[in-house]
This record gives sequence, structure tokens and C-alpha cells, in this order.
Amino acid sequence: MKTRKLVSTVVVFGIILGACSPTNPFSPSNPSGKTVAVTGVSLSESEMTVLLNEDKTLVATVTPSDATDKTVQWSSSDDKVATVTDGKVKGVAEGRAVITAKAGGKTATCNVTVRKPGVVETGDVVGISFSTARITLQVFFQYAEPGTTFENAGIIYGKSRDLEPETSFFAEIEKDKEGNPDTSGSYTVSPIALEEGTTYYYKATALFSGVYYYGEVKSFQTTTLNIATDQLVDMGLSVKWAGWNVGASKPEEFGEYYVWGSAEPASKVTKKWLNSDGTATKYGAVDGKTVLDLEDDAAAANWEGKWRMPTEEEKRELESNTYQTKYTLNGVPGYVFTSEVNGASIFIPAAGYSYYGDVLKAGDFTTFWTSTLCPTDERGAAIACDKVLEGGKPVDQISMLYELGFYWEVATSQRQMAYRWWGCPVRAVWDEDRPEVIFTPEIDTVIGYDLEETSSTVKLYGRIKNFFRNGRTAADLPEFGFCYIKGLGVSPTVNDNKVTCDASDGAQDGFDFAFSKVITGLDSETDYGFAAYAVFDGTPSYDPGYKFRTKIDMSALGLDPTLQAVDLGLPSGLKWAGWNIGASKPAEMGDTYRWGEAEPVQTGDYKWWDPAQKKYTKYVLPGEEKYGVSVDNLTVLEPSDDPATVTWGSDWRTPTDAEWKELIDNCTQTYYYDLLAEYGLLLTGPNGKSIYFATGSGVNITFWPGNRRDDPATDYWDISCPSAITLSRYSSPTVETTRYSRNYDEYIRAVTEK
Repeated sequence: MKTRKLVSTVVVFGIILGACSPTNPFSPSNPSGKTVAVTGVSLSESEMTVLLNEDKTLVATVTPSDATDKTVQWSSSDDKVATVTDGKVKGVAEGRAVITAKAGGKTATCNVTVRKPGVVETGDVVGISFSTARITLQVFFQYAEPGTTFENAGIIYGKSRDLEPETSFFAEIEKDKEGNPDTSGSYTVSPIALEEGTTYYYKATALFSGVYYYGEVKSFQTTTLNIATDQLVDMGLSVKWAGWNVGASKPEEFGEYYVWGSAEPASKVTKKWLNSDGTATKYGAVDGKTVLDLEDDAAAANWEGKWRMPTEEEKRELESNTYQTKYTLNGVPGYVFTSEVNGASIFIPAAGYSYYGDVLKAGDFTTFWTSTLCPTDERGAAIACDKVLEGGKPVDQISMLYELGFYWEVATSQRQMAYRWWGCPVRAVWDEDRPEVIFTPEIDTVIGYDLEETSSTVKLYGRIKNFFRNGRTAADLPEFGFCYIKGLGVSPTVNDNKVTCDASDGAQDGFDFAFSKVITGLDSETDYGFAAYAVFDGTPSYDPGYKFRTKIDMSALGLDPTLQAVDLGLPSGLKWAGWNIGASKPAEMGDTYRWGEAEPVQTGDYKWWDPAQKKYTKYVLPGEEKYGVSVDNLTVLEPSDDPATVTWGSDWRTPTDAEWKELIDNCTQTYYYDLLAEYGLLLTGPNGKSIYFATGSGVNITFWPGNRRDDPATDYWDISCPSAITLSRYSSPTVETTRYSRNYDEYIRAVTEK
């Protein structure tokens, strides 16, 4: 019994000691407990030059990786020349020393040369991308010629090792506003516009009182650009970044613009969580929130998975750990962000921003929202952009060093911000720790409707937002549809007129269910209020406040908008066109013409004008010889000069002023603002049939007749067309008694005897 107890105690004690031992054989990589011997050790450098008082680090690698004891012992052959502590080598005095790393009886060595520094020393490449690099250099002022003045320093670089001036470039250190160089002695400069996948040579230089000093020549190779084409891009940061903007499908597309705090595009929502005076109803002093809730996050709301908008801190992390380079991708300018951690690159286009629906600075302004509220002005939120704010105003990047870099803020650390009601693109991040969001469906009446061809029919549109989220399918659709009521100022409910829809009336649109329905049996020329509705948990939900006005019953007005030739019952039997030349229906204005030209107005001289002699060459009467080249006695447009005949064929022509007078004298005029166009005039003939003249947004519309005046002109400007015909929504139609210059641009309404 004692023996068993003793053995048990020894075993337990041995296990405890093993757990505390630095050479514990029972490691996760060696569960068997067998001792794994070191087979080799290597160093990151076999030769190294160290300057006096400079530190450089050697890295030792012990093999195999699962060796039981990987402890490295460091030593120097001459501590008076160079010392070493945990791989950090320090130059003590000029000379040579051997640094040895020993592990498990295996050794590796590095021959170290310690020398006095020159006036300028070429440093190392501390970062590199496809088009730029970061290179260090040092200037030792104490070794320059006494009494000289430091003027400049930098890196000379090029693709040829000789670095001749004709084939090399210069990246200089920073200077102050007066042009004085930084005198810190340690610098980092960034050559720009490098070619990808190319070897470059470089050396440091310093200028003292007109004398140049140079460091040794070194080299580096740029990387090859590989812009990510995946939606999810790992850049080695705390979150993964999206390969394109929300609303886009590839890196160079702008995507949608969003006002801050809205999951819907700025084209639909122009302001969110703000009163009309700019005070906040959410986020800021009203509730203490400084970061968007996920239900108000455009990325979380529009993309499935763990997507959300980046915070201000994540934006800064992106800037601090990437190279930013101006780049044009498939014709779209923007910036490439290349990770310093793993080399991955994303492209962010210069999409600009939107302001109440107008997109501004597209092509030269790169920006995206963060989810972080501006700490100094709760009306705004933090953004990322390639223009910095100085005194609250954007400053062109050209004012910055080398016009390079994605500048996030000025030296005062003032955050870049945009007012919440600006529309900015959204570049999402993937956050594995993002909590699940439950999106509640809500009804939305789509702004707009289609008035059908009849006066009693309308097509309405609605949307159940966020329906296809959290596992919901079309089988889960609630009762939904439209309700409407006559009159304005009253919100309809399901207790008024109701039209119920089903799944066949719509389709999935992203996460939404979009639906529409044709409503019939309405009264003509009547105002209606309408709303989409859906029944959630037994209670109807509405999106009211919308209206439409049904069309006028055109058949009761004698108007058939599909007829090209209309018999109005005029005494002459002449038929008038239902729309203008160049149009395809009555609501269109059509083309304008100069009198006597069969083609629509273009630039250049009038067809029947000789600019050299300053005379007309056609449609000239006796007594006008001094204004015209020759008399031809033509007063009516020839078919080849008639826009109606040339455009519609020989059955059609431009009516004379007498025929216009017949139309006006025998028709009644009615002004409408919503019949077929925004504004227009209806002329109704003796037989009750009508034709429509759209005036667009103007007051009048003027037409050419097919003949010129037959009384001789009194000066050459009056060798013109006849009296033009003006239709006005404020007065009766008239045939002008004054002459119109042939160069005027007017409309043509055709007639036919067929």
C-alpha cells in the first residue's frame, strides 16, 4: 500500500512539475510527449552593415517548428564593436564582429560591419504597393562641411542602376510653407506613379550649400495590382471590406447614394431623423447615440449577412494600413486602397455625392459614409473623402504633398463630416460579431401612379419593405392592397373603397415585395386620395397622403388622340392633323422649322439666303428686286420645301393663313392643364370633333402657314413669310398681321384633303 501511494504521489508531482517547465514535452503540437530536437537555425541576414549607434534587428528561425526547446541564445564575437540582445544588434565602434544565434546545439552567424555614417544614408523600403513605395533616409548634420546650410534631401529613383538625371526622378522630404526643409534628420518619402511589377533603384541625397551628398544604391520591386472582384475582401484588418459600394455590382459602379440614417436611397428619402429646422429626433443629444443602429444602417438593411457601415475608427484603420493611389478603372476615376498587411486591394470610385437629388462632383470626389455621428455638430456624420476640410470648406487635394494620398483630416484632427441630408455612397464592412437584426415589414405607397387610357381607370403601386428577411417567403404574405376615397385631405382606410391584392400582383424586389393593381370604375376628372395597406398582426397599416386625378373623358369632348387626320366639319371639308409634324401624338410639341425649309432647324445659314450678297434667293415678288437675287413670284411653299409634304407624304401640306383663319373662325377654344399635356388648347369643330394643341410649359405656341404675304416687303428682313398663327392659353387664337422673319423657329400643323 505504501509503495502504491508513493508511486501515485510521484506521478502526480511529476505532472505538476511538467506543466511549469519551459521544456514541457506535452505541448499541443507534440501530444505524444516525445522530445523533438532542433535540427537547424537560420538568420534573416548573413551580412549586415550597422551605423554607429544604430540598432538593427536579426530574426532567428528554429527548425523544426515543433522543436521541444526553441530558445535562442545570442552572442557577439566583439562586444566593443557590436552588441546583441534578443536579436537587436547595436553598432558600438567601427569594425567587424560576428553575431551568433544558438539553439539546441545548432548555430547560425551574421557578419556585421559597423561604420561611421556618411552625411546622408540610404534607408530601407518600409512599405510598397503597385505604384508607390515608402523609403527611409537619414541625414547626419554633424558630418556635413562646417558652416554649410542644409537645403534639401530626398530619394533619387529610377529603373536604371546608374540613376542618371535624364532617366531618374526625385522625391523630396517635406518642407514648411516658407520652403524650409524639415531638420529632424530621419525621413520617409514616397516615390509616386511607379509602374507595377517593376524593379527600381534608389539612393538618398542631401544638399548643403549647393553641394550634394549621396548614399548607397539599393533596389526594390513594385507589386502587381490585383483589384479584388469579390464582394468580401480580407485586407488583414479588424473587419473585412466590401469590394464595391452598396447598390453596385462591381468595383467601378457608383451604387446608390444614401442620406445618413436611412436604409433607402436618397432618391426616395431626402432627410432622416431630422426636423425641418435641422434639429435631431434621433442620434445626438436627444438620445445620446453616436453610432447608427443596425436597422438604420444602409449596408445592414440592403445586404444579407454580417454587413454594416464602417465606424470612424474603422475608416481610420483602413487609411492607416493601406496605400491610397489615384487610379482609373474601366474609365472610372477613383482610389485604390492596397493593404500594407496582406497586399489586397479594393477600388473606391469617385462617385461624388448627392444633394437633394442632384449628384455633384461625380468623377473627382471620392467619399463614403461612416456610421459615426460628428462629435461637434450632430447635424452631420463622419465621412471618408479625398478632400480635407479646412475652416469647414473642402480643400483641393492638389494643395497636399505630391497630390498623393487619401487625406482624411487636417493637422488639427478636425473630422471630415457631411450633413446628414447629403447623399453619400456606402462602402460596407463585414463584421463577424455583428448581432442579428430583426427587420419589421412595413407598408410603403410608391410615389406615383399610371393613369390608364380610359378616364375611369388608374394603376397604383405599393411595396412591403423588408418583407423577404429573417426567413420570410411569399407564402407568409399578409393581407395587402389599396384603399381609396373621393376628395382630397382625407386619408382612406379599409372601411372605404378597398382592393385586395395577392402574390400574383407583385414580385420580390430585393428584400421588398413590390406590387401593383389596376383600379377600374372611377369617375372621370375626379380627385382621389389613396394609400397602400397591409394587415400585420390583425391590424391594418397604411402609408397615406397620396392622390391622383382621373383623366377627362375625351370621348365626351370629341377627341380621339389616335387619329392622325381629323374631320372637324369645316366648310371647306379640309381635315386637320391630330398632332404636329415631328410629334407622334397630340401631347408632344414636335419639331420646329424655318419657313421654306423642309428639315427641322439646324445650325447654319437659312437655306434661301445668300450671305455673300445678303439677299434672298427664293420666294421673291416684283418690287423686291433690290432685296432678292431674282423675282420668282412664288408665294406658296413648293412641295419640296414643305415640311408636311416631305415628312408625311404628298397627301399632306402646310395650311395657308386663310385655312388657319377658317379653323379659328369655326371652332371653339377650351384651355386645359391636365388633358393630354401639362398645358394645352382644345379646338372643337362644328361637328363636335376636336383637335388638341400642346403648349408645353409655355403660354403660346406659334405655327407657320404654307404661304407668304403677297404684298412686297419694305426692307430685306420683311421678304418673309406671312403672318404667323399664335395659339394662346390666355386669349383667342390669332393670325398675326405683322411679318415674321423666315429665320424664326416655329411649329407645323398639317392638313389634308384626303
